[in-house]
Amino acid sequence: MEETGLSGDPVADLGHIEYWYRDSKSQALCHKWVQYYLLRQVGGDVAEHGWEVDEARWFRIDEALDRVSYENEREVLSRAREQWSTVLPNGG
Repeated sequence: MEETGLSGDPVADLGHIEYWYRDSKSQALCHKWVQYYLLRQVGGDVAEHGWEVDEARWFRIDEALDRVSYENEREVLSRAREQWSTVLPNGG
């Protein structure tokens, strides 16, 4: 909800990504852990996305895989595609 404006029910655990980055203002070294889930959308609107996000949009999974910037994010999307047909009957 925070970043996309959408709310959803968790359907499958897709694992996590963790990485280190340096804060641009304080120069502090930060450790970030991001947990991913496959969700079934139950409400919300992408027009109501959070201030940290320039734009929130829907993509078909193949296009999302082509657009994603980092390999570890591509791996999460690949797991989502694998899980989709097994946990959501008739594609959701």
